[in-house]
Amino acid sequence: AVTGVCVVFWKSPLIVKQGFLVVASCIMAWVLSRFFPEWTVWALLIALAVYDIFAVLTPYGPLKALVELSQDRGDAIPGLVYEAAPPERNPFAPAPSRDAEAAPDAARAAREGGAPQGSDASRTAPGG
Repeated sequence: AVTGVCVVFWKSPLIVKQGFLVVASCIMAWVLSRFFPEWTVWALLIALAVYDIFAVLTPYGPLKALVELSQDRGDAIPGLVYEAAPPERNPFAPAPSRDAEAAPDAARAAREGGAPQGSDASRTAPGG
């Protein structure tokens, strides 16, 4: 529980925060499906969906009041509003090499019939 509070409310990488929230949601779904009758789980799911629609879409819902209060105070709303942005870069993908960054310039120069900008061939004077 302490780790979850630290991950959600303090600064942590986005992928760690999202991973923790997914794992916590899976554990909660397992607990609900394992220890409660099916009708209770469905009733809870429908009640949460209705409350979520009310909280987010109505002009007098609690989310709007919370956002207005935080704007008046100039505070952020950490942990209460989930960040849905994807990670900036895939952490499992290899880092791009310098050759891959130069490849578009080289391809353009080959189409135009000259050397890529910034290369040694473009800096030398023709015939010398």
